[in-house]
Amino acid sequence: MKCKKCNCELIEYKVGDKTEYICPVCDEAPATQIDNLIEFDSNKYTIKILTSKEHDKDVLKKIAQICGCNMLDAKKIIEVTGFEFKPMDALETRALKRIIERTGISYSISPEFRWQ
Repeated sequence: MKCKKCNCELIEYKVGDKTEYICPVCDEAPATQIDNLIEFDSNKYTIKILTSKEHDKDVLKKIAQICGCNMLDAKKIIEVTGFEFKPMDALETRALKRIIERTGISYSISPEFRWQ
């Protein structure tokens, strides 16, 4: 994208789902593009619940609910094996990520997930 004032290449930076552009030469006010670009992300992401030795009964309930298993399996997931969800698109990944974040369970996403 080019600056309308000086025709210099604009610098792109992201703030959440919003992409902003600013000219490094003439400091032209940033043009803002508020498209929900996550819908165009074609990557498949994998979320993995990580193991932890420190947990309580509430965490086990939350894991059982998220993973669709019983409390004994949830205990095995958090203490021994972890749990890897099937690959999902960006919108599904963001929804699951928000659920897991609210519970306080440790997780990882592969490849790197840049959407909020």
